[in-house]
Amino acid sequence: MSEIFFTMRGPRGSQRVEAPKPKAEYSRPSVGKKTNACGPSRGQCTEELMKTAIDSIKSGERSIRNASKFFSIPASSIADWMYGKTKKKRRGFDPYLTKAGECELKAWCFKMQEMAFSVTLPILKNTVKDIVRSHPRKHPFKDDRPGQTW
Repeated sequence: MSEIFFTMRGPRGSQRVEAPKPKAEYSRPSVGKKTNACGPSRGQCTEELMKTAIDSIKSGERSIRNASKFFSIPASSIADWMYGKTKKKRRGFDPYLTKAGECELKAWCFKMQEMAFSVTLPILKNTVKDIVRSHPRKHPFKDDRPGQTW
């Protein structure tokens, strides 16, 4: 393919500039987009992948930086997991209701909806109070009833 040039005038006079090549000839890597094994957004890396990366580091097979590149996980995340800063994948507090309690609350809400009753916040809190008493578990509720910030 013959090369195409054009003349461009600027503050330094005329310059001979090569025309841009058609896009079919070359492909530029995407800039600013995450394309790693962990997924496009924050926190999408699985615990299994993280444990595999940590095992490869502990066995001496890879360094933290090398494992970071190989598994496409941020080096800081691997270091946090290795040195005990992060112990579990899930963020946030532990749930106050048990799984059975959550299912019971969900069923109650659907039942109220079927009967065309509106569920107000005080009614919901009283129902949670009954559920908490029927499924004992440590919780921050005063008198087993959720407060204003719940």
